[in-house]
Amino acid sequence: MAKGGKSSATSATRKKHARRAAGDEIPLPLPTKKPKVKKGEKAPPKVKQYIPPVRPAPAQVDPLDSLGLASRLDKGLVVILRKLGKKDSVTKSKALEEIRAWAEHDENSSIISMIPVWLHHLPSLFMHSSRRLRLLAASLHDYFLQNSTIREAILFQIRDVLDATQRELVLGTWLLAAFDIDRLVAREAYKSWSRCVVWIRPADADKVGAEAPALLALESDELVEPLSELLCQALLAPEALFSSIFPPAPQVSQQAPSHGKRAPGSRVPPHTRTMSKDDDAPKRSDMDEESEEDRKARSRIGSLGATKWLISSRHTKESAPIRSLISRIISESHSFSVLAQSAHPLLGDTSSPPAGFNQPLVRRSAWAALTVLIPYLNHESCAELIAPLSQTVLFSAWDEPDVSVRSVMWEPLLTFLRAFPNAWILASTPTKEELEPPNVNEDLSEDQEDEEDEPSDPTTAADDKGGKPPQSPADVVEPGASLVFAHFRRFLELGFGGSPAQGYPTLVVILSTIPPAVLPLTDEALTQLFTSIWGAYDAKVLTSPLERQRRENVTAFVSAISECAGVYARKFISGASNGGTPTEQDKLQGISLIKREWGRLWSEALGGGLKLSPQTLGSLLGKGLLRLYGVPPELFQAGWEPLHVASLSAENTTGIDVIQLLSAISLQFQTAPKDAKVLDATITRQIAKWTAEVTAGPSPVLDGSQVVSKRVDVLENIMMLFSDRIRGNVELVTAISSLLDSQLSTIVRSVPPNRVASFLVNYLRFRNSDAQNSWDHILQTLSQLLLHPVEPTDASNVRGLLISLARNDHLPSTLTATEALTPVMENLSNSVLQDGNSEQVELLGKLLDSRGKLVSGEICDSTRTHLNSHFAQAASTLLNSSTQSEILTPLLPLFGSLPNDTSDAEESSFMITVFFLAHIGVRDDKALSLWTRWCKTVLPNVLEETAKHGLSIIRDSLEDIQCPSRYCPPVELLDLAAHLNFDNQKLHPLNALPSQELFEAEQETLRKWDPPSAFSILDPLVPSTSSPSKARTTPACDQQGLSSLARDRVALLELVSADRRLIHEHLWIIPQMLALENFARDFIALPSSPNPLFSREGASKGWHEHLVAKIQQTLAYAFSSLGADLSTDWHRTVTGALRTSKTRVAGGLGLGPLGDIVASAYWECLDGRAVPSVRTLYGLLRGLLREGSAEDSDLWLTLAQGQIDNASHIAEAIVHCVASLNLESPRLDRIRNEVAARISGVRPPKANSEGLRLLRVLNASAPPHNSEVVFLPQQRTVFMFQTLQRWVEEQDYLEEEVESQFAELFVHVAPILQSLPGAHWELIFNVVENNIDNSSMTEMETLPSLWRTLRLVIDIEDLVASNKMLRELWNERRSPVFTLLKKHLTTPIPSGDVSAPREVCRGLVVSLAAAFPQLLVDTNSVSTLCHLLYDPSLEVQLTVYGLLHHAAEPYTEKIVVDAEVDTGSEVKPKLPDELIKLVMDFTGEREEESLPHLLVWMVVFDLFTDASAKVKNGYLDHLRSTGVVENKLLPAIFALLNIGFAGRPLPLDAWAVDEFMVALLDDDTPESISILAAHVFYRALITVPSLVRTWWSECKDRQLSGTLATYTRTYFSPSIIKEQFSDVRDRETLSSLQDENFKVKVQANVNEIVASYLVDEQQMEMALHLPSDYPLHAIEVKDVARIGVQETKWRTWMLNVHQIAQTGLILDALFWFKRNVSSFFEGKVECAICYSVISVMDRSLPNKPCKTCKNRFHASCLYKWFNTSHSSSCPLCRSNIM
Repeated sequence: MAKGGKSSATSATRKKHARRAAGDEIPLPLPTKKPKVKKGEKAPPKVKQYIPPVRPAPAQVDPLDSLGLASRLDKGLVVILRKLGKKDSVTKSKALEEIRAWAEHDENSSIISMIPVWLHHLPSLFMHSSRRLRLLAASLHDYFLQNSTIREAILFQIRDVLDATQRELVLGTWLLAAFDIDRLVAREAYKSWSRCVVWIRPADADKVGAEAPALLALESDELVEPLSELLCQALLAPEALFSSIFPPAPQVSQQAPSHGKRAPGSRVPPHTRTMSKDDDAPKRSDMDEESEEDRKARSRIGSLGATKWLISSRHTKESAPIRSLISRIISESHSFSVLAQSAHPLLGDTSSPPAGFNQPLVRRSAWAALTVLIPYLNHESCAELIAPLSQTVLFSAWDEPDVSVRSVMWEPLLTFLRAFPNAWILASTPTKEELEPPNVNEDLSEDQEDEEDEPSDPTTAADDKGGKPPQSPADVVEPGASLVFAHFRRFLELGFGGSPAQGYPTLVVILSTIPPAVLPLTDEALTQLFTSIWGAYDAKVLTSPLERQRRENVTAFVSAISECAGVYARKFISGASNGGTPTEQDKLQGISLIKREWGRLWSEALGGGLKLSPQTLGSLLGKGLLRLYGVPPELFQAGWEPLHVASLSAENTTGIDVIQLLSAISLQFQTAPKDAKVLDATITRQIAKWTAEVTAGPSPVLDGSQVVSKRVDVLENIMMLFSDRIRGNVELVTAISSLLDSQLSTIVRSVPPNRVASFLVNYLRFRNSDAQNSWDHILQTLSQLLLHPVEPTDASNVRGLLISLARNDHLPSTLTATEALTPVMENLSNSVLQDGNSEQVELLGKLLDSRGKLVSGEICDSTRTHLNSHFAQAASTLLNSSTQSEILTPLLPLFGSLPNDTSDAEESSFMITVFFLAHIGVRDDKALSLWTRWCKTVLPNVLEETAKHGLSIIRDSLEDIQCPSRYCPPVELLDLAAHLNFDNQKLHPLNALPSQELFEAEQETLRKWDPPSAFSILDPLVPSTSSPSKARTTPACDQQGLSSLARDRVALLELVSADRRLIHEHLWIIPQMLALENFARDFIALPSSPNPLFSREGASKGWHEHLVAKIQQTLAYAFSSLGADLSTDWHRTVTGALRTSKTRVAGGLGLGPLGDIVASAYWECLDGRAVPSVRTLYGLLRGLLREGSAEDSDLWLTLAQGQIDNASHIAEAIVHCVASLNLESPRLDRIRNEVAARISGVRPPKANSEGLRLLRVLNASAPPHNSEVVFLPQQRTVFMFQTLQRWVEEQDYLEEEVESQFAELFVHVAPILQSLPGAHWELIFNVVENNIDNSSMTEMETLPSLWRTLRLVIDIEDLVASNKMLRELWNERRSPVFTLLKKHLTTPIPSGDVSAPREVCRGLVVSLAAAFPQLLVDTNSVSTLCHLLYDPSLEVQLTVYGLLHHAAEPYTEKIVVDAEVDTGSEVKPKLPDELIKLVMDFTGEREEESLPHLLVWMVVFDLFTDASAKVKNGYLDHLRSTGVVENKLLPAIFALLNIGFAGRPLPLDAWAVDEFMVALLDDDTPESISILAAHVFYRALITVPSLVRTWWSECKDRQLSGTLATYTRTYFSPSIIKEQFSDVRDRETLSSLQDENFKVKVQANVNEIVASYLVDEQQMEMALHLPSDYPLHAIEVKDVARIGVQETKWRTWMLNVHQIAQTGLILDALFWFKRNVSSFFEGKVECAICYSVISVMDRSLPNKPCKTCKNRFHASCLYKWFNTSHSSSCPLCRSNIM
């Protein structure tokens, strides 16, 4: 079929085929001879017949004008009605809405008056292309008709006023609108139509007084005829109908009549101007809303729907108007072309497409209308019309491509075929017109026109080239065959056109209507028919993406082909081809047909090609076989034979479960009551055959695993579905049993366990009474395979099989367990307790659950007892081994219930293990559920014993440092103890900890641990010197770094922090917490120092800081609450008791719990100078006095005053506590003066003993540094200094601590002595120099002295700022002091050596250096101070960077000078090695490394500032050779900015990346480090752009390079380009760069810098273009204008400029270019011919010299001179140049 539905054959070919289809008996008229057309000549043109145009209908006058309604109606209504006459659909829509609003708010009189106007516009509104306009019109019309008055007026106007034409249009369009293609429009219009229109007016409608509503009676009012006329026109000529409703505008003459020649320049009159097509249609018409074809389709759909309504609503067939309408419709030759999608030779004219072409809705309506037309077609008046109608119906049906049309097509099609059995013959008979002879010339002309006008088609092209398009068997029509039947076969090959589920159920009905003349009952014809039916299956037409649809298609296909084969076989048997007398040949043909078709059907079914379930397929085939069963029996045997001979051997493994297929067939056979037994016997024989075949086949040992699996499936299905049929066959039962007994192990190896289990269960159910013996044998075989596997997979297969058997609930209830699996149970129980293998645990659990089925009850009980015992013994070791938990946890599913028949002790041990498994590590829900159920059912005494046992285990685990803290930390152990509480005080979690006595005994051990002397910087109670004999080593610790003592105290802290009432009930906890806090602080400050509680190999610094914070929070609450409860005389009572009691009293002093705690701490200090005891006492007093009064502090100061001589450390602790709390009182001031006076009386020999003791007490009594309290009177201070001076002068040796205490004392008294000159200042300055000189940053014992001295220096600097006298004294000693400080500033510290005291000292030194950089910073500071950037203190890091930033300038100046002076040296300038080493040592593994690394790079880039080009190049070469930019810098920056990682890079819109104040950096702000990284990257792009560009260009990660380019272009390049331009625009720079000849211009809008040089009034230009992502892309050097320079030299210049600019030195490139250009043109003379330096011809210099006069000329000038002078002499000296 050609493209567009038109046949590719010529009209002569089509008519020839039509004649052949009609037969030879019809004589054909001879063709008339016409002149032949010779080869190569063209056919004469057709004679074009003139067809005059249709005269347009006269314009209809608006009733507003013709009836004078415009003057009678309201002016506003007239304006609205005028809008209805407009062409614009929007205007009409607004008019309809306004009329609706008018009608709702006005009386009926206005509406009744406007009815003529409404009816005048109604046809155009109902037929308008705008859907909205039609909907508004239908709704408004229905609204009018709901009003009885308006309704009567409208119907009267239609019936009695309108003329016939208007009445026809109004009623016809109204009815067409009632069946509009749009459902909303149709619903509104049909409501009004059905309300007002009937066929016959009711009998009582004309009675007087009748209240019936007004109606239009179609038949009574003789309205059917006009309606029929319009409906026929709408169906057959819709364009004419539209022309009558929408008359075209009058055509203007295309050319005005000529009245002679027009004068030149004269104008054409307006009425005679030629109009173009565009003038006629200035804008698109509203009628173009839908295409012309869609408009015709809408008209036809409405006409067909209206026709169907007219016919179906008039129930009598004798209605003359209806019969007239039907005759009119079907009398037209192309009426029913609305059924067809494509043209066909038998359907009439094929030059134009049919009415249904590409209009499925039209075809649906046509088929629906055909349903009501069929009863009327039997009338004799329609006899001649049946033949063309049959052709149309059948050809349209078989060519229908649309699924929705086919869904409504089957009912009318089958009704038509049943009503007209001869339709097939009529459709195959050519009409009279089709028998006319062809006109060769006409055909040739048509062919030529087709070739010229129609688009090429592949099938047509194949014919033109001599080839043939592909043809199906149905496309080849044999002579005498029916063309329509050929189309039907093609329809079958396409699976009923793509609707097999709808079409196949009708196939038998359709075939039953085909007469023998079309489909003869012969083997050849039926073979072709069934070939076409199978063609859809072979062509995969039945497949579908939806599985449900595919099943429906195949089901319908199988049912249809089996039914059709049976129907035609029975026709053969009945002798239908011989008039009802069957012959033997007929019988053989029928059997042959069944064998052929059923053989194919069975082949596809058994091979799995149909892809249907065995149940569905068996049901279909069973029904088909039942249709074949009867007389003769050979038909059934012929259909059954393919299944009977099917083999189940290994070579013929089927694609479907044939046993289930046979079962489904058997169920269908049981529905035949008469023949059920015979058919049942057939099934039984088939089952016996297959069973014998499977059991008697080759040995499964020799077969593959797939074959064994198939045999097992077959036997299982046979035993499941047909057990009753074969159970009585002893031979078959024996064969099955023998197969299983001998080949069970092979089956286990070859078949999945779940399928083997199902097979065994069905086998045992099949054996019934003999199942027990088989069961024993099966279990024995499985036990042997599991314990003694032959193949590697035997054990796993048997385990899976036993699990499947245990889960199976369908085992026969008569089976009993034996001892076969006893060895298996013993082996499994031992194995799971060793490694906890999940597979073995699962198997053991399933076997235990199958008590009495697989394993006997005794074995299950003994196994459970063994497991319970192991659980009970594992409780004590569970907390110390993570692997033990990993073994025991998988075993919990084995205990589905609580242990039975056990003692209370065993039960408690078992359940405590369950408790631990439920609450530690990866908590197990099974264990938690078991524990919860047990707690609800157990007796209270057993529960208490269990809890005690658990607390005991927890206590042991707390003290055991081998307990893996990561697995069971102290916090979690206490959580376990809390879960064991059960609201019983005896079982409180505190009982899981050691007793109070044990804690206090351990406290004695802790008192022996004196902290290092360096800790005096952080705690003044710690002496500045430590005894070497007290040195300790850190005890063994757990994985968290906690010793056994620490584990107990951390657990205690967790308890009291969770329940703060405990600290009130157990006050002895307070000293324990104070000691824990002190040791934790010591460890944080100096992790390398030995500590009795903590070690470095454990938790992080943050964990210890969190621990200290929690202790402080707990103690603050405790002291606050305790202080509130103290009596007013508590402090007096306690101090009085301590003052009177000289020794420790057993049992305490009766001061209460808190008083005894304080007294105990006081006595511990009296026993000896133990620093931990002193710190504990200090902590207790500080907590109690924080909320105390001045009187309370005086009581304690009185006690301290009495202990200055006997126990100065107690006095020191008390005095320091009161002073630090700023509790000033006269008593404290008296102590200060008393101690100062006593120091003045100490003689030099006692300076190191009594003097040191008094100095410590005096310094401890000093007020805070920012306090306004006067420490000592000035005169007493002077006297004290005189004594100190004598100590220094007369004592040969003063201990270091004495000098250290001197510095501490001087810090407090320096403000007192600042205005008093004297020798005391000399003493102070000497102590400062001596202490600084004797200290070292690497010696921890000297740090306290250095710390005190540095504080003194800082105070002196503060004092000299406002004291002139002191400033003069200090200036003489300052330089030596700062010279000594430089040593401490530059001392390197080993990495990883954390020391808080050293950090404090380093911070003081750095702060002094920052305040006085001129004293501590020089050119070598860059190398000596850079390591301080990695100091742990942020303040030190930032301060050191400031120092290095200042030191970079003198360092650079020195390098530049050295590089310029030492020009002959081969050593290139390079960066300091210390800086490069810091960069190269960066790993990026620690987050704290990021800031120092960035600061190092800031220093590196600072060194580039103001460096010369030579130095910069040396630095660049150094960085390039080390590779630190690409390997260290860029990866670190990308990580901080999230470039190249998941997520978006850090947005920088809110920050300016070109500047960053390092001194203001705050590490608490998350973005601060990232913003610094962005600034460093900015500086890298400016300072080392070539290195960054090289890395970026060589980057192979496209995503990373693309992201970096975008990021740079967005945030960095604009600032960099702007800075480069600002450098060039700098006024000072321009003044040195530009002169009268050399100019530089910045063009920021195009990112260019243009340099020009003026030579002889001509400009030489060069431009530097900066790309948008500069500096990732290099600067582009543009050659704008080259003048007077050779191209090679110019290229060299451009290359050099490019190389200099790539390093970011744009100014250097411009200066270099200027220097070279200026020197090149310097001294160039003018040409003596043109008097110019630059030639105007070729812009060259004078380079042609005269050998005589030495003058130079341009070559072009000389050439011109030679031509004009006709000589080759010099223009000046006239000598011969050549």
